Amino acid sequence: MKEKRGIAPVFQYIFVAIAGIIILSFFVQSALRQSNISKEVGNIQTVNALEDNLRALEVATNANKEIQLAAKQGITVNKPVCGVLRVENSPQIRTQEAIFSNTELKADKLKVWTVSWEYPYRIMNFFFLADGQTEYIVQGTGRLAEELVGIQRQGEPCCDNFEFIPKIFNVKTNSYTPQSGQVKKYVFINQEPTVAPAPTAEVLKIQTDGEKCDEQGNREDSECTGVVTFYKEEGQETTVFFGKAMLYGSIFAKDKKSYDCSLEAAFERMEKVTKVYEKRAEKLFAKDMQDQLSPNPTYLRIKESLHTLITTLENKKIKVRQLTQADLQEIAQQKEIIQNLNEVLRSEGKGQVF
Repeated sequence: MKEKRGIAPVFQYIFVAIAGIIILSFFVQSALRQSNISKEVGNIQTVNALEDNLRALEVATNANKEIQLAAKQGITVNKPVCGVLRVENSPQIRTQEAIFSNTELKADKLKVWTVSWEYPYRIMNFFFLADGQTEYIVQGTGRLAEELVGIQRQGEPCCDNFEFIPKIFNVKTNSYTPQSGQVKKYVFINQEPTVAPAPTAEVLKIQTDGEKCDEQGNREDSECTGVVTFYKEEGQETTVFFGKAMLYGSIFAKDKKSYDCSLEAAFERMEKVTKVYEKRAEKLFAKDMQDQLSPNPTYLRIKESLHTLITTLENKKIKVRQLTQADLQEIAQQKEIIQNLNEVLRSEGKGQVF
């Protein structure tokens, strides 16, 4: 009997110890959950703040800035699916913006550039994001390669008369020797690549349609068209670009898959905007019929041309990931017809559609 009474306190101590461990574990887990919740809330606030900054820049036709983040954070763009932004492990947020960047960014200060995409009327703003971890090396002998970097030609003013990639990005020329430790993205303008793709070397070739992408002669950015080839170790993929802004997008996009994500957003917005102008052309034609015995037929022609473009966009949207040079020429021709008809209205002193 004495032995049994001696054992009882031992079990009491064990019970108290186990209970203490359970209670301590509860508080530790609660603290960790609270910490994770706070971090998740912070991540959501960061991605919301990023989207707010992008929206604020939408009013500009060409602007750049550095967005200061609360801490060095990982940001994913268009990954694992198109049209999403995510900070660390926070829930992904859907975005309708066309964002060209690496799919994974890591920074406490994000570099952002936005350019208005017009084809031929204003469609939307494109956003180009970078974290400073990639060096962009532009190679080419033509004028466009110089313009992209902002090189001054002897006897000509620098940079005021053409658009170039802002200095906040690590953009160098073909004479630059890359530093070790950073990812290099080689951009070859109208020439075959002389560098092979590797884990730390991304390779891109931009083949323009003649000299339409040069700023000389004050050419409109919408005239700039061409073919883009993304080189990977396992092969290469080709697509097209419509306008100067989309050319910039190919430079900043991680790969063709990421580029296509923004292309889909651009086509979707272009279709919506074109439908708005189709309605406007219809209303202007109806008003002209009321005001005159012989209404201006240009309104009807431009309305029909806009409708043709809408139909084309609806068909191309399905195969946006397999766009060819023939698709590029088809859309470019339709754009030119619409632009010329609108110019006819302007020259006649009539109300323009856009």
